[in-house]
Amino acid sequence: MGNKQKTKVKQEKEKEIEKEKKKNRDKKRKRKRKIQETIVSPSRTEKQQSSNKIVYSILDQTNGIFSLTRRCQKMLSEENIKIVGQNATKIKVIDLSFNFFEDFSQINLTSMNLLTTINLTSNHFAGIPKELLNAPNLETILLSYNKITSLPLELKKLKSLKVLDLSHNRIEHLKTDQKQIKNKKTIEQNPNHIFPDGLLHLDLSWNPLKNLLSKSESESESESERENESESEKNIEKENKEEEQKGKKKDNKKKKEIEKEKENEIEIEKEIEIEKVKEDDNVKEIKTKKKEENKWLNCFPKTLKVLNLSHCKLKHLPNFFPLLTSLETLHLNHNEIVTCDDSINFEKLRNLNRLFFQFNKIKEFPLFVFQPDSLLELDLSFNYFKTEKLPDSIAELTNLQSLRFIGNKLAELPTAIKSLQNLHCLYLRQNEIVKFPIEILSLKNLKILDLSGNRLSSLPNKKRKNVIQQLRSLIILNLSDNAFTKIPRQFFTLEQNLESVSFVGNPIKNKKELEAINYGNEFLQSYIDGQKPNDPNVKQCVGKIKKPKKNPELFRKYHAIKNFKALPLPEPLKSIGMSQTLQLPNQNSTMLSKELLRDRILGLVFGQCLGDAIGLATEFMNKKQVRVYYDHMQISLEELVRDSHRSRWMRGDWTDDSDQMILILQSIIENNGKINILDFSKKLLNWSKSGFKELGDLGGMGIGNTVKTVLNHQDFLKEPMNVSKQVWINSGKNGAANGAVMRTSILAINQFWDQEKLIQNTQDICKVTHFDPRCRASCAFVSLVCAMFLQGTDQKQDLESIFSIASKHCRNIINSESLLDSKKKKLFINDFNTYVNAKDWISLRLDENKKIGYTFKCFASGVVALRLNKNKKGAKAFVNIMTQLIMEAGDADTNGAVAGAMLGCYMGFSNLPKEWILQMPHTNWLYAQMQVLFKMMGI
Repeated sequence: MGNKQKTKVKQEKEKEIEKEKKKNRDKKRKRKRKIQETIVSPSRTEKQQSSNKIVYSILDQTNGIFSLTRRCQKMLSEENIKIVGQNATKIKVIDLSFNFFEDFSQINLTSMNLLTTINLTSNHFAGIPKELLNAPNLETILLSYNKITSLPLELKKLKSLKVLDLSHNRIEHLKTDQKQIKNKKTIEQNPNHIFPDGLLHLDLSWNPLKNLLSKSESESESESERENESESEKNIEKENKEEEQKGKKKDNKKKKEIEKEKENEIEIEKEIEIEKVKEDDNVKEIKTKKKEENKWLNCFPKTLKVLNLSHCKLKHLPNFFPLLTSLETLHLNHNEIVTCDDSINFEKLRNLNRLFFQFNKIKEFPLFVFQPDSLLELDLSFNYFKTEKLPDSIAELTNLQSLRFIGNKLAELPTAIKSLQNLHCLYLRQNEIVKFPIEILSLKNLKILDLSGNRLSSLPNKKRKNVIQQLRSLIILNLSDNAFTKIPRQFFTLEQNLESVSFVGNPIKNKKELEAINYGNEFLQSYIDGQKPNDPNVKQCVGKIKKPKKNPELFRKYHAIKNFKALPLPEPLKSIGMSQTLQLPNQNSTMLSKELLRDRILGLVFGQCLGDAIGLATEFMNKKQVRVYYDHMQISLEELVRDSHRSRWMRGDWTDDSDQMILILQSIIENNGKINILDFSKKLLNWSKSGFKELGDLGGMGIGNTVKTVLNHQDFLKEPMNVSKQVWINSGKNGAANGAVMRTSILAINQFWDQEKLIQNTQDICKVTHFDPRCRASCAFVSLVCAMFLQGTDQKQDLESIFSIASKHCRNIINSESLLDSKKKKLFINDFNTYVNAKDWISLRLDENKKIGYTFKCFASGVVALRLNKNKKGAKAFVNIMTQLIMEAGDADTNGAVAGAMLGCYMGFSNLPKEWILQMPHTNWLYAQMQVLFKMMGI
């Protein structure tokens, strides 16, 4: 009886479970009906052919959105085309971004009356698809990151178009040739023959325009110049011949000269009259030419509100602005503009609010910049202005709220700046200001003042009054990288609440005061309480300097260097560190003592950061440019060239290479020593959007193209390895960038005593973004060599034997790849052998055009660095090798990161240059995380 009862109970439980399952299924079906999404999966044959995640299309009928983004597709499937055809009258938005489409003929837009937006960002279109011109109701077209070279005439037919994004393409001129146009009368009446009249937002940034004229016009101009030069040369030759003939004439002709002089005078008078007539005709011709040019140059519609012409390599700026009366934002930054047309006038631009003119080559102030009264934001940073003072015409900008004048030779401010009473933000860093501008004190509404990177040594004293107290609205004050030797006592008697004050980079002797000012009132009060009551100024301290908040205008916060405890740990790491989950299995796992093991681990981490930071000095340069900028100069982290690329980072800061390494470190700590691929993927995606928030980052900078395409895929967080595999296959199995080897050196610390696990962990982290076996082999090589250093193998074996052991594993990784044929495997292995056996920098060719990011070049830079070091240990040896490496240019920060990690692991932290370590702004933040790791390892 007992057995029968048990069977009945089991049957009842099974029935209950089935009922619950049915309920859950019904709920899911109801949700799907509400959302009204149709998911179409591929056929079984497609599933069998590829082991990747199923590619599907989603049609949101409620919002009318057809989305097939981030799928790495070259064309639509038949089922997707059916879905579009059946729901053509309902679709409002088509999103095919981040794919490999070259053709748009599969979709018919004529019946899509509700279609307003098309997103084709990051594809392979060579021109604007003709099919888009058949959709008259289109309002937004996004075509950035394609291969577009020219614009069609039919684009003007899209009368409803409001937003057009053509950035990051290959457009060289805005107008088509005159031969393609039949009716020239229509052109003279309507010079704006490309863009529609109702366009509001136009983005043409990152196109090689160079000149707003078309090819035919620029060629005609050059031909006319050549003709003028040839005519002038002919005239000079004729004059020389006439002079020779006159010299050869005999004395008998002297008598006739008097008679001829009279005749010549009459002829000269006639010639003068003729020349006057010719001059008048020439002036008329020049005026007509200018009018014709202006007609052609007015290719922008009058309705434009936002125009972006940044990064277009423009050298000359013609006058086409007076017609753009609706313009609100104008981007002209990052060009090569040397001169501007004198006739340019901004007085009619009464709606212009934002003007960006930074990173050009202008030597004199363009007067049109100070004409619009409506201007709220102005940026004139990083130009070649000769004058040391702003012009007085700046007083006309009475509504100005933000002024940026960074990286120029400004020495003083004019008194006219007092009229800018609405100014909130003033950025004057990296100039030549010696005395604090007193004119600033009259700006009562000023909230942010940046005077860093100047030559200030003191603040003005006005009858013992607190000068800074006059700036009552001031919130953020940046006085870093100046010549202050003491903290001015005015900061210790403030009544207003400053949120951020920075004196970092000044030669201040009292480090406690420096830390106090940089971190806030709590540490300051403890410092004052511990002081002897000898200084009367210290007794009267009533400062209320709060802990600095995030500054959205600076990429990273300035922190003091030596005060370890003042830097907070990331929140997930605060509760971790007491459990020793990474303890060494036995004493035979390493031949090093605990102190030496700690020293080498720290050397690996900080060596990478140092190589990364110092490599930024020559990143993306060639050897010729390096010689121009850094010849006869001892490179340091504080004396890098501050151009448009390098100025994005704070002085001495590392880049994305070390940021991603730190992400792996944090993931290892939070997962108790285990490698969690999904956790690292989440961290990587979050970092790309916001960076390290505790350091004041705005986002991840310097991310490579391979990592971008993988991160932008919709399935990255679910199956990152399959996504990277699919991206690699779609690239023709040729993508072998260095974006993975730059971050995986930290994996040598985790289970360095077990080579099999180490190789597997390294490959897994590599395959999150880079699936190519060359990338995995280079990552494994760096991790294996550093792991053997941590084992102490170098005490018994030489470097060459260590390299040979690591090389065997790397060759096995390439040979074991099933997606490669035998020919490619041989090519990859032969290429690997050439780079592993390299013995000097010349053989690596690190600045080779279009190959600077090759992963084999990167890991081989560490191999050559160790070979050239010749078993030396010391700060001088590290500095010498790293300077040699970065002087080779190319992708110097990534090469420096890998070489710095390998050299640092071999030498140890104690042999790294202390000056460079102190020049990095976030060393203590990183060192705090290493302490957590050491507690987990029990060392």
